[in-house]
Amino acid sequence: MADDDNEQTPDSQDASPAPELGEDAIAAALVNAFLAKDVQVPDDGMKVSQAEGPFHLSVRLSADVRPLPEIPDDTGNLAPGSQEGAALMVLGTVQLVDTQTRVTMRIVVVETSEILESSSGDADGVSEESVGNAAESAISDLSTLSH
Repeated sequence: MADDDNEQTPDSQDASPAPELGEDAIAAALVNAFLAKDVQVPDDGMKVSQAEGPFHLSVRLSADVRPLPEIPDDTGNLAPGSQEGAALMVLGTVQLVDTQTRVTMRIVVVETSEILESSSGDADGVSEESVGNAAESAISDLSTLSH
């Protein structure tokens, strides 16, 4: 009786939760999306962080819109003039909500903080694949990157 009320059928069981995506998985999906759109972001050129809420992304770009590697945390060993400064930045977020993924991006002039253009992309699901699909959509709408 009471045991029958608590019994779960296969249809009533909760689906397995989506795998937890961390900063490294998000960064890899974003790098692959940039590469798929022929924007040659090096593995160390994508910075992804998360304190609370959405993931934050950044990519340093030269004046001629070339992706640059991230600046190392310890700059004491860098020779003067060995690290090219960024003229532009791609800044954005990755939001994973329920069964949807949204990636937002904007291209910002470093010197003035002027936003040159912005875009967003959406995808169904919450996975590395959905992050990549949403990012590719967002990148497609950034004409500055298609030089």
